[in-house]
Amino acid sequence: MNISENSSGSQVTPRVSIIMANWNGRSWLEKCLPTIKQQTWEDYEVIVVDNGSQDDSVSWLQINWPEVIVIPLKINLGFAAANNIGIRAARGDYIVTLNNDTLVDSLWLEEMITAVTESDIGMVAPKITIWNQPDILDSTGIEIDKLGTAWNRGYGQSTENDYSTDVLGPSAAAALYRREMLNQIGLFDENFFAYYEDVDLAWRGRRAGWRCVYAPDAHVRHWHSATGEKTPRLKTYLIGRNKFWNFIKNYSRPKILLILPLYLVYDSLAAVVQTIHLRHPAPIHGRLQAWLTIRYIWSRRTAGEYKVALIPLAKPWQLKVRVKA
Repeated sequence: MNISENSSGSQVTPRVSIIMANWNGRSWLEKCLPTIKQQTWEDYEVIVVDNGSQDDSVSWLQINWPEVIVIPLKINLGFAAANNIGIRAARGDYIVTLNNDTLVDSLWLEEMITAVTESDIGMVAPKITIWNQPDILDSTGIEIDKLGTAWNRGYGQSTENDYSTDVLGPSAAAALYRREMLNQIGLFDENFFAYYEDVDLAWRGRRAGWRCVYAPDAHVRHWHSATGEKTPRLKTYLIGRNKFWNFIKNYSRPKILLILPLYLVYDSLAAVVQTIHLRHPAPIHGRLQAWLTIRYIWSRRTAGEYKVALIPLAKPWQLKVRVKA
């Protein structure tokens, strides 16, 4: 794990770089890192970007995992920024983002690399299952409904009858990105802080002509939203804001004009339901912030069009539980 040396003593650059954003997650790192060490694919490095943790994550890593590259930050810059910092420090041809609240199968890395069979594959989505229910899916990639809400594809379904296929993009909880694609389209949009940054990145990648494949034999177990559960109000604020940002950034202008009235009615109902469920106005605050910054987000739109296969709308009251991880 990390850069090795060849027979001449010179350093060999790893082909894969695993980036982990960490915030007060030492207890999760204790479980996750040993499973990474058991990978059959050995040509990789691990970079942990610590988002200003108040526990002893950094010192614990430095003492117990000296082979891991640790980048400590003074404050919490968010999931998107932390991963970008790790990506810029990485040496691999393939970038893998991985949440600390995961357990990876020994073949996970090898199966994701094996899935990159063609030159236009820029992303790979592994099979992510529920931590304590490994026969139930958490995510097999990202899918989008008609109003821009992102869902974890396959969430809650059985792992039976699983097969490889193209998907919109991977959940950044466990994802592989080709560096060549990232060099072309850019990294995560740090304005998002957390949530929907992977949706935006996948959309930009697909618009640029890159594919994403789902690799069912690359297995990851995930404790859904372990970090988000610590700050549920912040999570619902960010999801409410970032969903609208993603809608504005990535839908075509004609679609925005056509769908916006329905979007406003539907999302307003969802915001009310979420506010009642949470007993806090954070979902409404997120939507208001999205509107206040709409001109800036509009300026960050990129040229080109990618026609996404959209799934049907869920009922607004289902959004209080069915949200993107």
